[in-house]
Amino acid sequence: MDDSPGSDPLTRAERLNVFFVLGVSQVVQVLTVA
Repeated sequence: MDDSPGSDPLTRAERLNVFFVLGVSQVVQVLTVA
């Protein structure tokens, strides 16, 4: 993974994607347990 100075939008999108995936997985876990 090379950290280029011009990869700001990509980093933002990746962070959003990771956050979305984590949130969805948590919701699925709660729904599965409940």
